[in-house]
Amino acid sequence: GSGKIDNGGQQEIPSAEAEINVGDLILVAILPKGKDHGCDTTVVQLEIHERDGERRTWRVPEDVVNDFAGSANSGAWYFVAFQGAPPVTLSPPKLSTDEKEALERKKEELATLRKELSRPVPVAHGLQEGGVPESAHAGIHDVQVHIRGRYDRLGKQVPRRFPRVLAGENQPPITEGSGRLQLAQWIASPSNPLTARVMVNRLWQHHFGEGLVRTPNNFGKLGERPAHPELLDYLAHRFIQSGWSIKAMHRSIVLSAVYQQSSVPNPETLRADPENRLFDRMNRRRLEAEPLRDSLLTVAGELGCTLGGPAIRELDNHRRTLYLMTVRSDRSNYRMLFDAADPVGIVEKRTDSTVAPQALFLLNHPFVLAQAKTLVQRLNREGPSDDRGKIEWLYQLLYGRPPGEDEIKIGRAAIASASSGSDSTPEAWHQYCQVLLCANEFVYVD
Repeated sequence: GSGKIDNGGQQEIPSAEAEINVGDLILVAILPKGKDHGCDTTVVQLEIHERDGERRTWRVPEDVVNDFAGSANSGAWYFVAFQGAPPVTLSPPKLSTDEKEALERKKEELATLRKELSRPVPVAHGLQEGGVPESAHAGIHDVQVHIRGRYDRLGKQVPRRFPRVLAGENQPPITEGSGRLQLAQWIASPSNPLTARVMVNRLWQHHFGEGLVRTPNNFGKLGERPAHPELLDYLAHRFIQSGWSIKAMHRSIVLSAVYQQSSVPNPETLRADPENRLFDRMNRRRLEAEPLRDSLLTVAGELGCTLGGPAIRELDNHRRTLYLMTVRSDRSNYRMLFDAADPVGIVEKRTDSTVAPQALFLLNHPFVLAQAKTLVQRLNREGPSDDRGKIEWLYQLLYGRPPGEDEIKIGRAAIASASSGSDSTPEAWHQYCQVLLCANEFVYVD
């Protein structure tokens, strides 16, 4: 049978009988109307009934679509790529018990070999400076300015050197190489404090929400002055002395007294410094998109810490959010919802929004519901058996503190209300765990 389907519509194709012999191929073709369509999302409800013989029935939705992530019922359906000659037969072979066992052993051997092939291969980058052989740029030399960027309009020749606004007029000339090595050495030179100041300011901003300089991309005259210039210089000097160790700088900041302050403001300092520019208290910050997802996986005991590997597309994957694929044109994904950096441009500081879709995501998204359910399984496996002990275990895991008596009373009342009988049910604990995961104390850093 054949027919046409309008966009957004549906069409019932009349059933038909056909005589099928062993080796015959039934082809279902869905072709787009226009020439510019690159894909088709038509849903097919196809059933094939055998009139004689074993009177078998094959169904596309049940056999293929519902099991597409698995084997797609490979025992009944075969997916063939017609790149060369068509196959001789599509009928599954009749195998004896011994032959089936031998086939399974071969499949296991093949799976083992494929795992060995997927091991990372050591790679070394071999780079050297130089021009393009047999071209106008056969070697390294000073070049002429391209006026308005045009290759056919050349201006005066410009020597290789650092920007005069940064290095001054009296700088040694670059006579060997392209100047890239000299530029890298100048950027990372211990006598150049700018690089270290910018870096430690970014690290400070990561931990406190604001940097010592509130314009992290502008340390010039148009930028803001540092709130504590002596502290900025001290951290920059320590950063250089530690061998530019980012881990050591993180350790210094988080072990400091200023990092361990409470976010509860003092009334007197709140009046004097309402924007907390002097860091008299800790800034209350929401977890960024990546730590929030990783925290949900961590408390559920599902976070995979394997290093390296390809990017992942699915949000429900157990790998760290660091490996979540970034699609520049996609502005509707999870990371954009929780104010991740825009991949299209340079982001000096992430925005911090509080909107209803964020709460709706935590309440309704299948990923969050799945982590709450897995958290209940971990609770039953590792936690105490009584309700009070379970509540205390959850508070210690999620919030890092014991619950108060009022919180225990509220928790027991919520579990009792969600339970059908006198005993608490897994569904009641599932709902309670989800409430705790949605609470501000879990989502925010105080």
